[in-house]
Amino acid sequence: MGTQYLADSRPQPAAPTLAPGSTTLHRSVALIAALVSALLLGFSTPALADHDPEHTLLNLKGGLTALEQRVWNCEHGYGAGCPGTKGDKGDTGAAGPTGPQGPVGETGAIGPQGPIGVTGATGPQGPIGETGPTGPAGPIGLQGETGLQGAAGPQGDQGIQGEIGATGAQGPQGDIGATGPQGPIGETGAVGPLGPIGNTGATGSQGPIGDTGEQGATGLTALERQSTTCTSGTGVSTLTCTASCGASKKVIGGGVSNINGSSQIVQSYPLFEPLTNPPVMSWTATVTRSGGGNTTFSITAYALCASTN
Repeated sequence: MGTQYLADSRPQPAAPTLAPGSTTLHRSVALIAALVSALLLGFSTPALADHDPEHTLLNLKGGLTALEQRVWNCEHGYGAGCPGTKGDKGDTGAAGPTGPQGPVGETGAIGPQGPIGVTGATGPQGPIGETGPTGPAGPIGLQGETGLQGAAGPQGDQGIQGEIGATGAQGPQGDIGATGPQGPIGETGAVGPLGPIGNTGATGSQGPIGDTGEQGATGLTALERQSTTCTSGTGVSTLTCTASCGASKKVIGGGVSNINGSSQIVQSYPLFEPLTNPPVMSWTATVTRSGGGNTTFSITAYALCASTN
């Protein structure tokens, strides 16, 4: 007689009320159990070696029936070895120890240049830092320009007599320098004191009569003074006046007289006018006054004239 797989004959409890989603879980468990049983029955040849085909079929049916019974029991919360319903979420566990330091990541690409920030306010003056060590000697700089002559320093103490150095070799003859510029004429010295009167010398002998000299040039002749008086307009502050010599005479001097005491001579000079026929020589003067308001003022120009060779 073949082996019989009987379902549990104990009274079955009423199916408990399942939480939403638990039916899907139980069906998944039943499906997995069915697949495992099929594999065991289909691929375990030694277990079926002493059974005939009818017995094998009876075992297979009995196994499937028992499997279905167990699935039903698990779905209804009855029997041992069945997965329970999903419980409430447990409390968060204590934090685990800090893991080891991970490797340093690669350096990211340099970002774009940000805008220049606003210049901050000048900070307070910091304390004077300590004097740093003396740096190494720098290279010799270029020859600077000759400085101004400094004031004479105080007389130093007498130094110790040094040893006589060896005579150096004769240097080459230098080129003759360029002649310097002519210096300014020095100021005239003060007149020396008058020396004593010398003794009267002996009378010399009579010299021979000299040769008659040539006729000299004719000097000034027909000397005369010419004058011209000029009067300004009302309120005018500058006035020019000219005194002219006669024909064929030359001006040898001149001037101007100022009637108004607040006037000032601006210029006074000889004037030659070669384009006139005959040419005329004269003396011109310009006078200016300060104040005066709406009045007039007068000046007189003078020319000293003479005939010359």
